Amino acid sequence: MEPRLSSKVLDDADSNRSAVQIPDPFMGKLLIDATMECVNARCVKAIKDLGGGGLACCLSELADKLGKGMSIDLANLHLREHMSVEEIMISESQERMLYIVEPSRLSTFKEIMDKYEIPYSILGYITDDGYLDIKYDGRKIAKIKASIVANAPIAKRKARKPRYLEEIPVREPDEYNEGNIAEYLLSLLSDPSIASKEWVYRQYDHEVGLRTVIKPGYHDASVIRLSDNKFLAVKLDGNSKHCYLDPYNGAMGCFAEACRNVIAVGAEPIAMVDHLQFGSPEDEHVFYTFVESVKGLADYGRYMQIPCVGGKVSFYNETKYGAIKPTPVVCILGLIDSYSKIVKDRAKDGDMLVIVGLTKDEMGGSEYYEYIHKIQSSNVPRVDLEYDKAVMHAMLELIDGRVVRAIHDCSKGGFGVALAEMCINSSIGAYVNLDRIPNTCSRLDNLIFSESHSRFLIAVSKDNLSRVEDTLSKYSKGNNGIHYSVIGYFNSSDSIVLEHGSSTIGLSLDKAIDAYSSSIPRLMDHA
Repeated sequence: MEPRLSSKVLDDADSNRSAVQIPDPFMGKLLIDATMECVNARCVKAIKDLGGGGLACCLSELADKLGKGMSIDLANLHLREHMSVEEIMISESQERMLYIVEPSRLSTFKEIMDKYEIPYSILGYITDDGYLDIKYDGRKIAKIKASIVANAPIAKRKARKPRYLEEIPVREPDEYNEGNIAEYLLSLLSDPSIASKEWVYRQYDHEVGLRTVIKPGYHDASVIRLSDNKFLAVKLDGNSKHCYLDPYNGAMGCFAEACRNVIAVGAEPIAMVDHLQFGSPEDEHVFYTFVESVKGLADYGRYMQIPCVGGKVSFYNETKYGAIKPTPVVCILGLIDSYSKIVKDRAKDGDMLVIVGLTKDEMGGSEYYEYIHKIQSSNVPRVDLEYDKAVMHAMLELIDGRVVRAIHDCSKGGFGVALAEMCINSSIGAYVNLDRIPNTCSRLDNLIFSESHSRFLIAVSKDNLSRVEDTLSKYSKGNNGIHYSVIGYFNSSDSIVLEHGSSTIGLSLDKAIDAYSSSIPRLMDHA
């Protein structure tokens, strides 16, 4: 057990190294297996994991739920290093569970834990008085009603809109040359926020249990097998650039993007888990961005009827130089009820390219503005809830009909990066007529690099194109009907060609692959 403190500013990384949780996935797997064996052996009556708030929250919440009290001696805990009583109570060390074990089954519980070589401590016993009675080596530390701790009153903190949110204007790059579009696209593909993360995840075993159907990085989300007919898609998304400029719409956009990613592999979003990372909540400006981010997540979840089933808030992420940007991270779980509905194919020669959604002049927080032009603009992409839901339903209907070959959402880097990623992943070229893309953009670079939400690229065989168009046309009617268009096709060439009026933009596929695949290894000096 080691401390994980979220109660002070981290002024020096080295001196605060012990304040960071250190996960051990192998111990985690052993703990899961041991826990399931204990459940099957019927030697535990209640179980709770230790997460946010450590023992303080875990003990009080479990006691309150059971309507019981607990007598605990902290001296029985296994500690990695010397810790104060306060640190012991709030430590958020990983791979820990709390079990309620009937005395007559204690020997069975011990045998199972010993078999898996998992250290355990007998902390105390259950009482009927409803109190948490905490001792340490014979000293009484605290005695308080568990219900009071578990249902503590909400802290009323001040929230005030930061001045910078009023001061950042809507702006455009001072200089822009259509002839440089291909170079801009190559630069974005090498942007660490966009470039392939394979160098990172290939260093870890992501196929434990042989249930991985779609590996990390292969498509927009990963998929694992739950049973013969059920599959789970998982994706995490975050965008601190959007959330810094517009916490409400930025956070909602993170939620929407994560949903698009699980839909792109054939899954229906069913649940969300969040991780909200902010500076000090005692700073009213930071707390404002936190409140607005939570509102954005809540409003999207309610409208889409996607519940938040868990999460974590990490405050005080700052040093003497300032706080981090508002950084909500959203994990979406999606369910697939048939193997045949998993979308894992790549685009093939002759497939038609269809875009779904409307591209707008929403350039605030875009990778193009910040990475290429080093400017900020306040017009962050906004989610139209009704439109987003219609696009989601249309895509799921297409997937149910098994009429699409490959799907990719448009997000960081906009349409240009999304198309390049499809070509890179499929090792195939493409031709696109940019004039056919549904849009309200005032400039060509905005059309290519805008990060507007609710957009997908679809690879469709010619044989299925009419069925795809028939389905999409049902959702295109009415005042808020969705937009779609056949904008080009994939081919066996070694280039990506974008046509606009009488001008043509060409990008070598080999250069795109090199920029996308080699950027992070080069940064890590492993190229």
